[in-house]
Amino acid sequence: MDARSKANLKRECRRRGLSTSGEKTDLVQRLREPSPLKISATTLPSKKEYDIDCVVAVSIPYDTPSAMISTARTQLAIAAQRDPLEEEERAGKTVIANPRGGSFLAHMAAEVAALRQDHLTLQQRHLTLQYAFQSKHKELELTAVGFRDFRHRFISVYKRDILGEADGNDQTYIRSGNTVVHSGNCKRDAELYSGPKPRSDHSVFEKLYGVRPETAANIDDFSTICLLDKHATIVANPQYRTTPTFDNQFKKFITALSERGFPNEFLETRDVLTDAYWALSREAAEIMGR
Repeated sequence: MDARSKANLKRECRRRGLSTSGEKTDLVQRLREPSPLKISATTLPSKKEYDIDCVVAVSIPYDTPSAMISTARTQLAIAAQRDPLEEEERAGKTVIANPRGGSFLAHMAAEVAALRQDHLTLQQRHLTLQYAFQSKHKELELTAVGFRDFRHRFISVYKRDILGEADGNDQTYIRSGNTVVHSGNCKRDAELYSGPKPRSDHSVFEKLYGVRPETAANIDDFSTICLLDKHATIVANPQYRTTPTFDNQFKKFITALSERGFPNEFLETRDVLTDAYWALSREAAEIMGR
């Protein structure tokens, strides 16, 4: 009877995850003690077979590799038997861990979260640089085309005024060159206020483009650049007549632009700056279309 009773006690200890070594009194005492494993009955799966990860961690002193491995085996076995074990949810999975194991998992989760945030930041930085590169490429492309038109105009004016040999192509070149000469270009014009023989009439630049040259030099958003250029083209050309509405809309746009810190790709969201942009664009189109 004692042997059968001891066997039953061992089975019960095994079921509870307790050690089955020792005499009958040891088994009884072990079963009477509160179980260090805490698992909520509501979280137990309905499947008969269900594997969960168990993490037991310990801290050991630094030593030779073989000594540390031996110490780790011993200390991990002791921790697995003596440390309280608790059920935890980690990344949607159920795990069982001792206190140090839980701390280790929490630390790793924080590290992973930080790496993911760094990854998102790098992705955003990549997109920003890509957009800046595309804007700069477009700007240089337009500048190169404009410079060619201007040089075409120089030669064709010489043919017309000096040689008297201008033909239809020359008239086209002259008209295209006039467009370049009389059109705004805030990025290129801003460069005239630095470098060799810089201009000093900053207030004139600000009347044309709404910002100071050093500010214009740092604007990268292509939509903003185009609208500032369009404003300068209108106010500098006597064939266009501005209106109080146009002037007020331009002031609103510059104010909103400044308050937002001259952002890139702002047209993707709907706010005060976006509304001001489209309102000014409509006014400019109406004036230039008259």
